Amino acid sequence: MNKGEQKFWRNDLQEQLKQIGAASRVENGAGIGTPDVHIIINGQCHWIELKYTTIDEGKVTLRPSQKMWQKLCRNHGYQTAVLTRVDCSTRPAQYMLNRSEVPVYTDKLEVWAWSADVVWNKNIDMFELKEYLLHGAQK
Repeated sequence: MNKGEQKFWRNDLQEQLKQIGAASRVENGAGIGTPDVHIIINGQCHWIELKYTTIDEGKVTLRPSQKMWQKLCRNHGYQTAVLTRVDCSTRPAQYMLNRSEVPVYTDKLEVWAWSADVVWNKNIDMFELKEYLLHGAQK
């Protein structure tokens, strides 16, 4: 996990996820490409890859091993999630959840934002996150 993702975990998620389930940050001795967070909600296991970027950087980057992990899960009928924090110097952070279609084919921020299941401004609504993880997008 890079420094931005570590800060994202520590400041935005570590305590807040306790409202909806039992979450653990996974130190990546678990295996190459394994997502950053494992959470159990209502007896169901979910994996969340954390990403951090800025508007100026303009991209969300998955390493090849992370892309393979995402594709492997999808090929076996398991939906994964990527939760991205996007910082901007002129407004509060935005958060995007990509669950139903993780755009592994591109790192362009605008494509990730367009394909996001939900976008939160300023704070993540933990109960909405829970619903998306349990039931998927209601688009």
